[in-house]
Amino acid sequence: MDGREGDAEGEGEEEEFFDSEPLPILGRCKALYPFEGTDCLYSLVYYVLLTIFTSNCFAVTSEGSIRMEENEDLWLIEQDQGDGWTRVRRVNISTVDPMPEGFVPSSYIEVYEMFSAPQPV
Repeated sequence: MDGREGDAEGEGEEEEFFDSEPLPILGRCKALYPFEGTDCLYSLVYYVLLTIFTSNCFAVTSEGSIRMEENEDLWLIEQDQGDGWTRVRRVNISTVDPMPEGFVPSSYIEVYEMFSAPQPV
């Protein structure tokens, strides 16, 4: 299980997203497009209910996803398992970044280097 959905027995219970030990690095990739890592539909409903004006989506993070900027370099830590999502980690991790690792749409990134063996963190 990849941490993005509950199991059949514990429906409604969410699994912990982050592993206790960081996953090794498999390669490098680059963001082709910006990704907000947000749920824009939820933002629209929230906007209507609270009549708050914003030019962007609210920062409501989809489970396990992270934001990325166009052309941002990222470490590849888990390949797409057939669901259209790839797990990445920021190359430049900041102490103020609440989500240095997470899932992004596979079609939004370009893998440009795969290591011959996984690299330790």
